Amino acid sequence: MPELPIESKTAIEQIFTSADDIIKITDIEFLIRSNRKLPGIKNSLKVEDVVTFITEERLYRRLVFKFPSKTEIRYARPSRSTYEVILTLRPNSYFTHLSALFLHGLSDNPDNKIYLNWEQKSKSVLSSELTQDGINNAFARPQRIPKQGKASIDGYDVFILNGKQTEQLGVIQIVNDQLGTVRVTDIERTLIDSTVRPEYAGGVKTVLESYKIAKQRKMISESKIVSYLKSLCFIYPYHQAIGFYMDRCQMYSKKTLKSLLSFPIEFDFYLGYNMKDMEYSPRWRMFFPKDF
Repeated sequence: MPELPIESKTAIEQIFTSADDIIKITDIEFLIRSNRKLPGIKNSLKVEDVVTFITEERLYRRLVFKFPSKTEIRYARPSRSTYEVILTLRPNSYFTHLSALFLHGLSDNPDNKIYLNWEQKSKSVLSSELTQDGINNAFARPQRIPKQGKASIDGYDVFILNGKQTEQLGVIQIVNDQLGTVRVTDIERTLIDSTVRPEYAGGVKTVLESYKIAKQRKMISESKIVSYLKSLCFIYPYHQAIGFYMDRCQMYSKKTLKSLLSFPIEFDFYLGYNMKDMEYSPRWRMFFPKDF
């Protein structure tokens, strides 16, 4: 592009000094349009020229998220982490599963996958009777991966999960030294979500290790886990899986295990999807991997 006049460069720097730290192209267009009377911002100044200037001068960095259905672009100040930028992809979204385990120090996030949960509006669900055949068929298949909500950025695969409406149950804001201020599920909600979708959490062995670490470090409220379970009203009996994890750790209180055993236990259940070689826990009526 042609070299911008000094007065235009000065004006652009002045405008973007007070701009938000993370912006979209529409924000840039608005800023230029709103400042046309400023010396150096002429009608001939193109948005593309401004974008080139703010990125080349490293006022902002450009992040491109190529989702299957569309591409989304963000411009962020260098001080803002990729995690903070990802949170702007969907309103009121938050990190979950493996990402939440990582942010809480319960996993080192070895898969380089980031999971963002975006709660959907409440929907009327047709009531259907749970059957053993239905459970068997559902868990015999591989767990579904959200291909439509996947994009890659900075060496990470970003997955946007269209989660059920929970009214942000257990969602908190934390400050991470490297990643900045982020929204994430608390430890109790994270462990429940990881139990429900273990493939999004690094697998059942990672989930078990997270239960152990959370208890060892006294990071978890057992009563809150039970309370959350009651609020979430799952169709499937995930309390059996949570009880099994806790029992397997040999660290959790008998009171909590007794509370989970007081939930209805009417069906055989599965710790994960598409398991081949399995063993069975009569106490929790739970199938789990043989090498678990």
